[in-house]
Amino acid sequence: MTKTELKGVERVTKLVVLRGNSGSGKTTTARQLQRVLGPTALLISQDVVRRKILHAPDTVGTPAIAVMAELVAWGRARGFAVIILEGILKRSVYGEFLRDLKQAWGPAIIGYFDVTFATTVKRNQTKARSFIGHS
Repeated sequence: MTKTELKGVERVTKLVVLRGNSGSGKTTTARQLQRVLGPTALLISQDVVRRKILHAPDTVGTPAIAVMAELVAWGRARGFAVIILEGILKRSVYGEFLRDLKQAWGPAIIGYFDVTFATTVKRNQTKARSFIGHS
């Protein structure tokens, strides 16, 4: 989504961006927030878009950026009260997208879940698809 496409949209919807390392709690927090807010909240998960829908790499130029931008615009155009965007959203890949989104959106709630690598490894081991032991 370009800056121009984002500028014409009304700014009633609130944007919440939750970023952080794997196993930091961002997906759990985003799901709980959506559950509390109910049907007025749209949850967009980077993992779902990139891995499950697109099967795309997490590299510069990933098509996940365009799809997430379209989903954000779609949710805003349909009057969702809150749009929650969550994922690792590493700066080297998603930085420009996030800057453009924030600039076009205005005030937003942006949180970074900063946990130690040891915590990331420990939490990841509880997942069905743990990265420990996979090549």
